[in-house]
Amino acid sequence: MYGDYIDAIIRAYHHIAAANPRFAELKRVALKNHCKAMCNERYNTRDEIFLRNFFGSAEGKNGYLRVIGRCSADRFRPLISILKGETSNPQSEFVELLAWMFDIQPRPFNDKTDYTKIAYAPPQEIPALVFSEPVMLQQAADVINKGDKGKEGNIKENEPFTPEKPERKWKIIAMALVILISGLIGFTLLTNKKPLSQSFKNAECMYWAGDHYESSPCIQRGGDTVLIPVDPVKLHNFRRITDSSSITSNSIGKVWYRIKNGSFEFYNSPGTHPVDIQITLRRLTENSYKKYLATVGR
Repeated sequence: MYGDYIDAIIRAYHHIAAANPRFAELKRVALKNHCKAMCNERYNTRDEIFLRNFFGSAEGKNGYLRVIGRCSADRFRPLISILKGETSNPQSEFVELLAWMFDIQPRPFNDKTDYTKIAYAPPQEIPALVFSEPVMLQQAADVINKGDKGKEGNIKENEPFTPEKPERKWKIIAMALVILISGLIGFTLLTNKKPLSQSFKNAECMYWAGDHYESSPCIQRGGDTVLIPVDPVKLHNFRRITDSSSITSNSIGKVWYRIKNGSFEFYNSPGTHPVDIQITLRRLTENSYKKYLATVGR
């Protein structure tokens, strides 16, 4: 359920915060700095949807780094409420940005995944390496320097110095260049990799089909059908629960609802109403369950 997805995000935050001085305290500036660091270290076009929904459109990695840098730290205030467990009905763009920031997989939310099984081991003393262009350049330099220092380390006191053969030094440089070029090619392929899914290739919009969203090209359909920009989270996971008899006390905190003309509409995820978008769905609480569902028809 969606609540388990949020719990997994919170667990991931505490796991990372335990070993990262960036999170000495849970503050807006700390979240902003972490967001910028993650964009710099593991930006991927597959994750652009989460950045775009939160910050708006930008041009690639450098564009989003500039946008994050200019963004006010106050923009991250709702994210702190989610991480503290203070928000009962968080907006999906906030949740998915946090899932990206703390690397929850799979993302976006997938209702077929049991997120309760996502656990995190104690932080390692040595963090995993993040291979980026500066690291690759340093690795190449280390290879060259190692070759030079190896010769110097074998020189004994008062022993005549024999100049290194040019051929060996050029071999070391050539090897370093091969490593550098291979790394840059791999890095470029990784960061420019497009999603393999073809479901959005010709479908950048979606529309409400009564109990779920359907993808569609952004060409206005007939009748009263309204097209909106595609949201992968809602497209795959947002559903209206048509069998109201399935709503029991076990559904408390796991479903959302809207009352219209004395009748209930139930949904499996938070957000705005798919038709009356100015209406925000309410989370089913114990009080609302006892107050309404015991006395009002469904």
